[in-house]
Amino acid sequence: MSRPSAPPGGRPRAIAALLLSAFFFLLIGCGAMMVFIAARDIYVADRPIKCGGEVVPPDGPYMCFGGYGPRDYDDLVQERRDGAERAPYMLAFGVLVVVIGVPGFRRATRYVGRVQRWAISGVWTE
Repeated sequence: MSRPSAPPGGRPRAIAALLLSAFFFLLIGCGAMMVFIAARDIYVADRPIKCGGEVVPPDGPYMCFGGYGPRDYDDLVQERRDGAERAPYMLAFGVLVVVIGVPGFRRATRYVGRVQRWAISGVWTE
């Protein structure tokens, strides 16, 4: 049995659809991660600042050694304030990325499914 000719749009279009499905999948994951980070920043905005599981006293010789080096209470407050200020923008951008990614992923995987069905049966379905 001979193999049928290339699908409509050619093999480059099929390969592009396969690569785009992976891209849109990653886009959805990054957007969801941005939404969760923004939600966390909004949630912790009014909570006490902790370092190493302990509440940091505002007046006292206390240094927090984290991934960004030693920081005192003022640095931690500024970091928390910055996170709370950018959280709404990050939340909106994350939702936008997910809203763009879901239909793109759906469309790309639908085309990949058509190519797979064509490769098995030899008949192009719409």
